[in-house]
Amino acid sequence: MGPEPKCDVRIGRLTLGPYATNSYILTCPETGDSVLVDAPAEASAIVRAAKETNPRYILITHSHMDHIGALSELKSRLRVPVAIHSLDMKALPVQPQILLEDSQEVLFGNVSLKVLHTPGHTPGSLCFLIGETSSFRRHSLSPWSGQDQLSRRLKTNYQFDHG
Repeated sequence: MGPEPKCDVRIGRLTLGPYATNSYILTCPETGDSVLVDAPAEASAIVRAAKETNPRYILITHSHMDHIGALSELKSRLRVPVAIHSLDMKALPVQPQILLEDSQEVLFGNVSLKVLHTPGHTPGSLCFLIGETSSFRRHSLSPWSGQDQLSRRLKTNYQFDHG
């Protein structure tokens, strides 16, 4: 067995494309392993930003075009598995290698992310929890994008109040 996963993580953010969509590079500071969260546009910029890391996965929060516009090129260049919830997989331009489910863990380096299925914005919308206090999702939370459900889950299951 390897070391127990920790929650220390470096978080890099890129704002890309015509909709100024965020893409994140989460990196384990101890190993340099990383995951990329969303591929909105400008694959070359994402590859450049991740060049000092060892990308392990491309995680997709949901399948709207402003989050997957560069996915085909990014997948081709990095040759790492793409992961998404099964309810959003049909809209992807590439075949995902991993189907994520609620409460599943994604491990990279010594970092563990918990998958939260937060339907509302799309049927397969996902958030990723680092430790017990952070989650990633690009769109602002609003009643029409699952805010009530997400807020209840975070408060009930993770003792987290996002405000």
